[in-house]
Amino acid sequence: MAQLTGRERASQIITGMERERAALVDPNVRAERFVQRWQDLAEQRQALRGWQHNDARQKVEGQMRGMAESLGRDAQVESILRNVARTSGSIGTCARARASLTSCTRA
Repeated sequence: MAQLTGRERASQIITGMERERAALVDPNVRAERFVQRWQDLAEQRQALRGWQHNDARQKVEGQMRGMAESLGRDAQVESILRNVARTSGSIGTCARARASLTSCTRA
């Protein structure tokens, strides 16, 4: 796309935006993105052990808290995550983020 100019580039950008808009309408895509972002943050948090990383770890935990709160505002995604956790037999942190975040962030 970097080589494209003018109308071609604008057309590619518009196509990409339309694709993204369609993806955001799909709750399954939103759930998948939520899980991926949560896992990324959980890995970052895990890597930030020790007192010397308190500030950075708290920032990551704040992002996780924000995600947990946003999950409560998206009932479709919350339901999908709950069903996935139930059918897989896992107690995944994403599906229970709002309920377990306090204990999760204390660890």
